[in-house]
Amino acid sequence: MKFKLYVYVALILNMLVCTKLTQRNGLLRSFFILLSLLCVVFVSPLRANEVVSLKSIEVPNLPDPITKNIRMYLNPLLNKGIEQISADYVISQAELALSVFGYYEPDVQLQWANEGTALIVQVSLNKQLHWSKVSITLSGAGKQDPLLNKLLESLPLKQGEAVSHQTFDASKKQIEDALLEMGFFDFRWVKSQLRVSKKEAKASAVLHVETGERYQFGQVIVSKSTQAETFVLSLAPFSIGQPYLSAKLSQYSLSLNQTPYFNSVRVYPLLNNRKNGKIDVQVEVVDKPANSYEIGGDSVQILVQKYDSSGVSRGSLMTDIMLIPICLFLKNNEMLQQVIQYLWMTQLQMCGVLTPVIN
Repeated sequence: MKFKLYVYVALILNMLVCTKLTQRNGLLRSFFILLSLLCVVFVSPLRANEVVSLKSIEVPNLPDPITKNIRMYLNPLLNKGIEQISADYVISQAELALSVFGYYEPDVQLQWANEGTALIVQVSLNKQLHWSKVSITLSGAGKQDPLLNKLLESLPLKQGEAVSHQTFDASKKQIEDALLEMGFFDFRWVKSQLRVSKKEAKASAVLHVETGERYQFGQVIVSKSTQAETFVLSLAPFSIGQPYLSAKLSQYSLSLNQTPYFNSVRVYPLLNNRKNGKIDVQVEVVDKPANSYEIGGDSVQILVQKYDSSGVSRGSLMTDIMLIPICLFLKNNEMLQQVIQYLWMTQLQMCGVLTPVIN
């Protein structure tokens, strides 16, 4: 726009100069006339070749979720030249975005503003479709499972509700998550179908899943890096042969993390090694140092490895030593550590530790 204005100013100045020179110098006047003609000839194509790009898209007077979805479909058009943007394409994308919410017969009108840099999408939603039929079924070992059937009853995908592709997808994912949570690792979708008849103004949803068998807990495999395998196994909240439930693994991990013996804990099923209806569980723990202490608000928690006179480990113990008030006046960590070690040694002798090793 500015470029065009500059050209017009130059042409006007040329005309003024030509007028002044009319009676003075015919040759110079001819030169300026020729210069003006050249401006007209060469500047016009330059203006014609300027690319006008789409800078903004407005979708007024619609609910936020619908507006955001239309913009998501149309945003890839931003910064493209308007000559590359087809009105039919824009309308089809807007209609596709609206169909997600059950609006299959909208009226979409386009308006261009700001010399083609802004696009305004005006939409009349018209009638919203509702589910005329919803069928959700299970087959296989999980068909009679009470938890799965209770889930199906609670799904948001219901006959008579407004059609929503998001509700269809969310319901499908809830079923998948529940199957994995309960150990139906070999499930498969027999049918997953969303059908719409614009002519009849009807929509139906069909979900049919074959659950496969439900796996049971197999062995608990503890990492070789720990010396507390027996203790780790004793905290397992399940036994071999019980139906798999991922919540049990979360409970197991929490129990191990709440003990003072491990720096890190990881519990997970060995999905790729499942066989014969059973799935093993891997437990990876990293032991804390043999002798260590953790300072809390008013006590020191100490983990001690006990050894006899021959250096053979005799197990470990955990004890708390209350911090005496004098610790409040200690000025540095070195002094605090000396006090803790003194109290520690006294406590160890009381506990019957023959040869404690303090790091």
